[in-house]
Amino acid sequence: MKAQKVFSNWLTKISLYLSNKIVNFLTQSLSISQWDNRLLGLSSFPIKTIIDIGANEGQSCRKLRSIFPNATIYAFEPSHLAYSKLETLAKRYQNFYYFNLALGQENSQVAFYEHSYFTQSSSLLKTTDKCEENYPFLANQNTITIEQTTLDTFFELKNLDQEILIKIDVQGAEDIVIQGGKKVLDQAMGCIVEISIYPAYKQQANFEAIFNELTVLGYKFVGTIDQVSSPNGTVQYFDAVFIKEKFLASLREAPHCTEGQCRDGAYK
Repeated sequence: MKAQKVFSNWLTKISLYLSNKIVNFLTQSLSISQWDNRLLGLSSFPIKTIIDIGANEGQSCRKLRSIFPNATIYAFEPSHLAYSKLETLAKRYQNFYYFNLALGQENSQVAFYEHSYFTQSSSLLKTTDKCEENYPFLANQNTITIEQTTLDTFFELKNLDQEILIKIDVQGAEDIVIQGGKKVLDQAMGCIVEISIYPAYKQQANFEAIFNELTVLGYKFVGTIDQVSSPNGTVQYFDAVFIKEKFLASLREAPHCTEGQCRDGAYK
């Protein structure tokens, strides 16, 4: 932990741009770049729509587009600093739509904690004292007012393709996104949710709460596509994959679902 504090303090001595570049690179090396392209079976589904909630600079959008090249992507990012980077993807990709909005439990203006030195940590929730003590560069944040809507409200009048994949990574506020998006989640085939184990945010959602919410909506937890640990081996966070239970039979029966693809999966 001492080394983390030293590194964190050093980040505050360099430019915001360079700090975000360095930490984004390290984060991708630890997690996003390690995603298995099969996504625990999701890659075999005919996904036509991807909803990326908490898109940041588009890291997951790029990965998911490589797996589902023909899918339409809707990316949501409330951080002004990160949102500006999504324009680059919009120029490269067809059927890519991005919105400077937060998705939550209600339609309102809300306080948002925008982290200067690492925009990926920006959240609707305040960081804990312990988190700021261990990672001093995360204490450098501005409270801004942003627009929030719900997943259901945003897509209420849009005719979405039914083959939907939803990714939720909103730094501890994943439960309120789910509570405000039950209709759209009910239409989706699968959902990827970041789960924080480390107590980084006040009142952050835990795995049990998210598991229970999605189970009620007919999802089954099938495993994780990454797991990031601290130097002492304790888990910091992971991306959990949930698949609508009614679609799991197609994975069991699919001839291309080989032993290697299905090993250790909950749907084997």
